[in-house]
Amino acid sequence: MTAEHAAPAAPRVLVADDDRAVRALVEFHFRDAPWAAAFVADGSAAVDAFGREPWSLVLLDLDMPGLPGAEAARAMRRIEAEQRRVPAPILALSAGGPDGPAAPGPEFSGAVPKPFSRQGLLHAVAAALGHAPAPARGTDPALSHLLPRLYDSAAELAAEAAAGLDSGDLDAVARAAHKIRGAAACFGLRPLAEAAARLEAQAQGADHAAASATLGALVELLEASRP
Repeated sequence: MTAEHAAPAAPRVLVADDDRAVRALVEFHFRDAPWAAAFVADGSAAVDAFGREPWSLVLLDLDMPGLPGAEAARAMRRIEAEQRRVPAPILALSAGGPDGPAAPGPEFSGAVPKPFSRQGLLHAVAAALGHAPAPARGTDPALSHLLPRLYDSAAELAAEAAAGLDSGDLDAVARAAHKIRGAAACFGLRPLAEAAARLEAQAQGADHAAASATLGALVELLEASRP
């Protein structure tokens, strides 16, 4: 095949989310997508990958430790300006607050709110890439083989929340609960998502006693429902 008749390269999507269960879920939903994807676990790694080579689109979780998604997006826009690149779409990926996902800053091209369905995620990415929306496939395939990753991640976050309670760092408790809520909702685990939402609200309201009780109930729920 000559160069002038070579098939165009598939778009390349960079995904950054510190929750390994969410990364696994996005990767699963992308398995038949007409683009290639790479995954990193924090904002600094995303900026490093973005600086090394151009990407067709970036999905950035807003709430990551170290370098949050908004700061990573600003760094990426600076890289584009310095390297005179065509700006790539950057989509915010976030569970948001009780009233829904927060509006992303001007560095972002749009947002994919958590929880997301396979069709919603693919449609948002395809639209940002300028592609035709992916065809509907009905109910999402079973995600049971990914559940162990979710439960491992949630258990680690629950431990972080417990450490936050012990040290009086209720902001850390709220951050951990926020991540559990988003991932559980994406997997359709409503009781776990609701328990995490209560914990997040109690931590934000500085109700240490209620947060401690809710965290205990959440841990019991994790242990009882783990597949």
